[in-house]
Amino acid sequence: MKKLFTFILTLIIPFIIFAQNDYYPIQCDGEIPGDFIRKTSDKIEQANQDIRKNRSDLSTKQHKKFNSMTNYYVDYLLKSGRIVFGTSMNDYVNKVGDYVLQFYPDIKDDIRFYIVKSPYVNAFTTEQGIVFINIGLIAQLENEAQLAFVISHELIHYKYHHNIRTYSENQKANSDWGDYKTLSRNKKENRLAQYSHTQEYMADSLGFLEAFSKSDYSFDEALTLYDVLLYSNLPFDEIELDTAFFDDINYKLDSKYILDEVDLISNPDDYDDTKSSHPNIKKRRDHLISLITQYENTNKKKYIVSKKDFLELQKEARFEMSNLYLSNLEYGKSFYNSYLLLKKYPKNKFLKKTLAYSVYAVAAHKKQGGLNDVVQSYKKMEGQSQRVNYFFRKAGSKTQLLLAVKLLWKYHMEYPNDVFMKDILDDAMRILISKVGFTYDKISPPAIINLQTDSILTGDTITKPSFVTLSDEQYENLSKYDKIRYDRKYQEYYGSNSKTKKSTKKKLNYPYILSTESISDDFRKYFKEMEAIYKNDDEDYYEEEDKDQERLNISRIVLVNPLYFKVSSGSLVINNFEEKEKGVTKSIKSMAAKKGIRISLVDIMNIDYDEVDKFNDLALMNSWLEELENLTYNNRESRIIPWQSNYLTNIREKYNMRYIATMGVLDTKEKRTSGNVFWVLVGGVVMWPASPYFISVAASSHNNLNYFFYCVDLETYKIVYFDMNRVHGKSTPDIINSLNYNTVYELNRL
Repeated sequence: MKKLFTFILTLIIPFIIFAQNDYYPIQCDGEIPGDFIRKTSDKIEQANQDIRKNRSDLSTKQHKKFNSMTNYYVDYLLKSGRIVFGTSMNDYVNKVGDYVLQFYPDIKDDIRFYIVKSPYVNAFTTEQGIVFINIGLIAQLENEAQLAFVISHELIHYKYHHNIRTYSENQKANSDWGDYKTLSRNKKENRLAQYSHTQEYMADSLGFLEAFSKSDYSFDEALTLYDVLLYSNLPFDEIELDTAFFDDINYKLDSKYILDEVDLISNPDDYDDTKSSHPNIKKRRDHLISLITQYENTNKKKYIVSKKDFLELQKEARFEMSNLYLSNLEYGKSFYNSYLLLKKYPKNKFLKKTLAYSVYAVAAHKKQGGLNDVVQSYKKMEGQSQRVNYFFRKAGSKTQLLLAVKLLWKYHMEYPNDVFMKDILDDAMRILISKVGFTYDKISPPAIINLQTDSILTGDTITKPSFVTLSDEQYENLSKYDKIRYDRKYQEYYGSNSKTKKSTKKKLNYPYILSTESISDDFRKYFKEMEAIYKNDDEDYYEEEDKDQERLNISRIVLVNPLYFKVSSGSLVINNFEEKEKGVTKSIKSMAAKKGIRISLVDIMNIDYDEVDKFNDLALMNSWLEELENLTYNNRESRIIPWQSNYLTNIREKYNMRYIATMGVLDTKEKRTSGNVFWVLVGGVVMWPASPYFISVAASSHNNLNYFFYCVDLETYKIVYFDMNRVHGKSTPDIINSLNYNTVYELNRL
């Protein structure tokens, strides 16, 4: 019996620990699949050798162009660090996929399933046979059968080559070929949308007929998937936000920040889809109903592989959503997602951490004028999450900063060894003191009245209390003398000697937020220390400090995924781009070495199959840089400490890293044309510092070389060096060397 009990514990303890204690964001595991390691040029060459004309109306030349473009973009996604492989989540999806693939024997060996670190509800398939499933979709799914129908749908897209056929149709429209010749631009768009709708109907229908109807899953679950899609803009659950979350014995959130009623969720399913790539939900649901009703469904199964594994998968996806929302600067969504999970897992450290960080991030953005960047207007929302955004919109930056300090201090007391969150607490205090001007003496002491002494004890200090209104019953139970004292204090506080008269005096709520914390000697000491540092701090102080600071003396930089693009006549040129990229990297390392700066390269092209740890490091560095870029002002200073800095500590120690950099080279030729695929690339691939500059050369009709490089100090989260340069001519080794030498020269002067 004891052995059995021990065995059961070994099975359930990992899940209890995960649910109650902590969570670490999802990372890849095992051997790196060939999809991630193989050179893009090799993939393109192989695809060109396998051209089959019956897939579309494309010429051989057009087909090769399609192969080049799709392989390039798919590879960029694979190598960006956003794709997950080798985890328990992947294992489960693979098992469900294998079950469905038994009904597709002709394509079974072509298919691979990967998870995308994205909070949005979506799944998509490539011509290469890769099915990508977003974590956001997994978090919203209700059962395994729904996942199986998603996979059935996506496999039809691959089996019938919908990607290349869509590309072919777009080529016809862009070339005014056939019927498109007489159509206006608006009618062309409508026609292309209808073409896409036809493919979606086909994927729904054949996904059901060729696979799902032959499975042991309940047909009803294919229909319930449309509810998941219809309400995909909402959180995974609807629970009213209890603002007592912020309250304690001495503080209650001001009612003016609490939305009385939320708008009912409407989400009409028959929305206008004329410009959409997918038919509206009503049409898709009706279409499938008409098909399903022709078959008798004797199966009632929602799970075939494993209900337990599905629920673990769903739970992990929902935890991961908080991490992804924070990385994407969607702090309102992260706060509510974590709040929902905390209801079920009240002891979870990760959830407490994400909640506190979310309030800090919103407060800091609000103080610095960036609220619209991180919190959507509550007027555009429906359901319970509307309350969250109402609070973040209505509460002042001072109130929110004080609440952030309150939550962060509480977290610090519970987890004092969390260095990252201590840094967040310090930064919240910096903003509160230096930017808001709040000081310790502005905290109202705990609202506990001793009517006999007219004072309270806070720590070792006697202070005058704030006033608490008594109920009629409490008032009647007072002695005559206490009533006299009470009436006198009531008049002093409210300006009236009638305790029944409503107050006309505005009562500030925010001074009470830290009342309870102020009793603590540790908190008082900490606050006073922060005051001493930041009380006289302002923008001029920073500017003066920058002028007089010591040289950085940069001796080592970690360079992450340098990029090279070539665009000719509005199209991306794939030929030998990998060799060009290697040439740019070799040049910058050589120039830096001459100035005593060592550049360590972290790049997907230098990672082997068995180096999954390096792959995870690269993924985090890429994601961290992207988050920092989104947080950075025009003056190159970050608004807040990036969330993912939380996970960068170990990597910094591993690579002995203080400075991290990225760079890119764009080779352009000829004038840009509308619809140019490069600008899609710039929007989705090139980091923000490059895009404004690249756009400025869009009208150029000559050979131009556009270059960018920026370097970040991981101790201050500042971009310490930033360069954009443009020269006329091609990317010859001499020009690349010259640009890189100038960058290294400037870095050496810092």
